This record gives sequence, structure tokens and C-alpha cells, in this order.
Amino acid sequence: MATLDEDGLSQRTDLAELTSAPRPIEIIASLAQRTGEIDVGAMKEIMALHREEEARQAERALYAALAGFQSECPQIRKTKGIPDNKGAIKYRYAPLESIIDQVRPLLLDHGLAYHFDTEHDSHGVRVICVITHVAGGKHQGSAFIPGVQVPRANAAQNASAGITYGKRIAFLNALGIMTADSDTDGVEPQPPQDDTPLTDEQVADLQSVLDECGDKLDRQAFFGWLSVKCRREIKTLDEVPSWAYAEAMRAAVRKRDTA
Repeated sequence: MATLDEDGLSQRTDLAELTSAPRPIEIIASLAQRTGEIDVGAMKEIMALHREEEARQAERALYAALAGFQSECPQIRKTKGIPDNKGAIKYRYAPLESIIDQVRPLLLDHGLAYHFDTEHDSHGVRVICVITHVAGGKHQGSAFIPGVQVPRANAAQNASAGITYGKRIAFLNALGIMTADSDTDGVEPQPPQDDTPLTDEQVADLQSVLDECGDKLDRQAFFGWLSVKCRREIKTLDEVPSWAYAEAMRAAVRKRDTA
């Protein structure tokens, strides 16, 4: 499992540690050798517990990898200029292909990959960037793009422009990437600068929901997710900034209400 170094940053995930525990077939074989029979019910329980533990470990490894990626990711250079009517550069931004070129080595180094999905409805398109880790964990970011109108473009070109823009924002959101300066063409996925901590009442309310989750919630993975969301290590609820309270509460309630 990934560990934290002395500076509190996530080190590389050691995949060998994720597979070092006895496999279900080994446990079942050992049990059968001791009892002289195979208990089908026990076998099903062992397999179910193994799948749950694999999912927990994969989630922990994913957020450790994301934290490591973010600790090393530089601010993205803006490589494309947009001219005004006189030909002067009005503003610059980082196209998706430039962002990917700048972070691809780090993604590979941390065992991360990505792909995009889209969901269409009458109001626009939601572009989803799914980040996957070699240990099996998944994390996603999305961007909803209403109907886009590009001057002198047909319907197909408008749709393509909207999806391209959505991919860029979803990719930034999923990985928590910041560009060097605020873009004029979209909202940067930056957390607010107000680091006011949660109130005692908010901490108590959130703690209550976490307690209600019981075994449904992997605390280490939850705080790993919070660390990625807040772009700094979060070990206790007292360290959660107030701006992240609503999303943390929603995530905890969803976990609690999961069957």
C-alpha cells in the first residue's frame, strides 16, 4: 500500500503489497484440508469478503496515486493564443492536447490512465473524464456543456466544439489540475482560497453521518478522497475547510444510504 513520506506526500503505490494477502482459493484449500470438506456457504462468504477488500485497497491506491500525481504536477503552460479583431493576443489558454502532453509522463509514472464518456440530453452534453488506476480504482470528473454556438459553424461543428471544451474541463476537474493563470474561456477547477475550518457543529454533524456508515465506509479512502479534493493532506475532520463541507457531507450520506 502507498505510504506518506516525511513531508506528508504520497509515495508510489507498491502493487506487490496489494496482492500479498492470501488469495481466496488458498484460504478455501486450507479450510478444506483442515475439515476434509468444502463448505459452499463459507466459500461464497470468503469470495465476497475478498472482493470487498480488493475494492477498498484499489480505492486507497487510486487516491494515493492521485495525491502523488498532484504533488508533482506543475502548473500547466498556456500554449495557444486567441487574437482580438486587430490580431493582438487577447488571452491565452491550454488546449486539451497540450495539457495531456504536459502531464502524460506523470500519469504513466503513477499508474493512471483516462478515458471520456458523454451523456446527451435536450439541454446539452455532459462530458465525463474517468481516471483509472492500475490497481483497479476509478475516479471521475465531469463538465456539463449547454448548447454551444460557434460563429460560422454548422450543427456538427458546434457539437464537436462543445465536446472538446467539455473534455478539457472534465480532465482538469478529474485530476485537480490548475493552469498557470485563470482562463477567460472557462472556469478553472480551483478550490476557494478561504481555508476557514469547519465549525464544531459541522464537525459533529459530519462525524455522526460517518459513524452511521459503519463498515460501509473505508475511512482511509474517504480521507484520501478529501485530500485530493482539497489538494492537501486531510487526516481529521477538523482539517477540512468549510468550503468542502457540503460535498463531504453529500459523499458521506450517499455511502450511508447505499444498500
